[in-house]
Amino acid sequence: MWVASETKRKVLSGSGTTAKEEAASPTELFGARRRSPGGFSLAPRRRTYVVSPRRRALRPGYSTTPRRRALPPGYSSPGYGTAGAAGAAGAAGAAGAAGAAGAGGIAGTQHGFGEGGVTVTHKSAGQVFKEKLHGAMFGFVLFVLGFPVLWFNEQRQAKMEALFGRAAKIARTNVDSEKVDPQNERCLVHMQGKTRTEEQLQDEVLGASIIVTGCAKLKRSAEMLQWVEQTTEEKKDDNYGGEEKITRYSYSQEWRSRWEDSRSFNDSSYMNPSPPCELGDKIQTAKRVNFGAFTLPSDLVNSLHSYINCTSESTLVGGSSRSFASVAERPPTQTMPINLPNGITLQMAQGFLEALREEYERGNGGAVGDFFDSVEGVSEEAGRTLESVESRVQSSGNPASTISSLATEWGLESQRTAPQTDMPTSSGGLQHAGSYIGLGSGNQVGDIRITFEKVPCGPATVFAVQSGDSFEPMEHTAEISADGKVSSGTGLREPLNPSSQDVGIDFDGSSASFSGGCCSCCQACGAVGTLIESGESIFQITERHASAKEVLQEAADAQNCCHTVGKYGGWLMMVIGLNMIFDPFPTLFRFIPFAGTYIQYFVGWITGVIAFLLGSTLAWLTIALAWLFARPAKSLQYFLVAFGFFAAIYALAAMYT
Repeated sequence: MWVASETKRKVLSGSGTTAKEEAASPTELFGARRRSPGGFSLAPRRRTYVVSPRRRALRPGYSTTPRRRALPPGYSSPGYGTAGAAGAAGAAGAAGAAGAAGAGGIAGTQHGFGEGGVTVTHKSAGQVFKEKLHGAMFGFVLFVLGFPVLWFNEQRQAKMEALFGRAAKIARTNVDSEKVDPQNERCLVHMQGKTRTEEQLQDEVLGASIIVTGCAKLKRSAEMLQWVEQTTEEKKDDNYGGEEKITRYSYSQEWRSRWEDSRSFNDSSYMNPSPPCELGDKIQTAKRVNFGAFTLPSDLVNSLHSYINCTSESTLVGGSSRSFASVAERPPTQTMPINLPNGITLQMAQGFLEALREEYERGNGGAVGDFFDSVEGVSEEAGRTLESVESRVQSSGNPASTISSLATEWGLESQRTAPQTDMPTSSGGLQHAGSYIGLGSGNQVGDIRITFEKVPCGPATVFAVQSGDSFEPMEHTAEISADGKVSSGTGLREPLNPSSQDVGIDFDGSSASFSGGCCSCCQACGAVGTLIESGESIFQITERHASAKEVLQEAADAQNCCHTVGKYGGWLMMVIGLNMIFDPFPTLFRFIPFAGTYIQYFVGWITGVIAFLLGSTLAWLTIALAWLFARPAKSLQYFLVAFGFFAAIYALAAMYT
């Protein structure tokens, strides 16, 4: 239990714990309260404090922050920095002017934004060096994995270029989608037509339901307005190689499609209630979607993504579909269950909120202090939460708004203010609001926003291998027979079909030979290769009528984008990995007092340049080797780039030696 003594607070555990001395009651400690012309004059053990909504004189047992009692041993309030270092946190620039109210005090939450204090941590030179050693281990893994990423990424590009070249030569274009022609069986076909389905897709959540027809997919998205914690870090070196890290916390209200667990926040006064429904996206897909006389396989149906908003087609329980453009202006109603912090009872929360209103809205100074004196059975966790909440209100530029927001977060606002009767509400608290359905006022933490979207059936173009009345992908390992039939095999062969139609794209369709993996004995490299080389096929659908050239070009553009990301991603893995491997060496200079950190930065700059040049040399050399067997001419270009980086390393070494 959290109790007050004459000069300190004392934390007692449950009923199983005994104490040698009992804590005196507030009346015994402070005596009866009586008024005096100058303010509230309390018993001899309580000093007089000024009747002011924002400031009063301190009493014994209070810290330097107004009305802050001394903290229990080992207790650290998240709004005041680390225990025993509150002054240091304020001196470090915690929250600007809030430092005057206590080191790193909590700023206000006007317009859905607030600050949640500052924490300061310190590391010695040895701890910094140990941290760099751990980083070097991770950097080594990153550097090693960069090789297979580059290798398999380039091999995938070479295979896909060959695949696109052959597809451009053997594709049968403008095939009729309204009939299944046996002549095109196992051939790569290009068809234009329309998708259709007879199925109904339906969904229901929180009393909102929707049924759509003629749609391939239905998606429901649910978001909740929540407090989100952001952190900014500032690191400072001391004269003995140590490092001080100052972490500042701030909070903002944002719509999020996943629940932010506020229990891990630095400031426990910012709380997110549990969502009343599943957040995120839920997608339903029609089991059978037709394309002319054909049936689309599930992979092609999943590739459809032209969503349009259909929230207006939904219905609410009770049939309400009224717009609530002015709902944010009415007092919030109790649409959420009571959600109190751990250790705080309903009676305690109501009394604390009323004390906050009495002091900060009505100007009755000392009301919060009187509440703390009168309440019994406050646990350490509850006391810490109430301290933090009061600091949040005290530092706010608009206490009334902050208190109201806090009451809503706890689910207590509607107990103080009843809803207006001249403004009807729909069943379940749901309201149509244009492109979404809202639960709540739309500006309070815990409000829900739901949207429905659908993919309607319509014009489409398919580019795939015809298989019966459906389609299959054309893999890069497929074999092409003399009559243009595509079959599975170990590698592509030059097509000999004389009736094939060139779609007019300039791809290199010549045969390409590919070597094995860069290190097939390594399971990690094999896993990377399997991941990168997945989906090496042509299996396209476009939600419009397009020519074979356009469809194939879109597929090639998508592959080129993936190739570029993989190439520069692998290059960065090698450069950053090498830099992390080299990091412990310059960190050794931190052990030199005063000048050590400056030497570290200078040596670190040199090792960073070396890591960049050496990593770039190895990266482009790996790319050149990957193209050596597939495209020797292209491989030579990459060899020249690698040689340029190597020459830069040689020149740098010669300059310093």
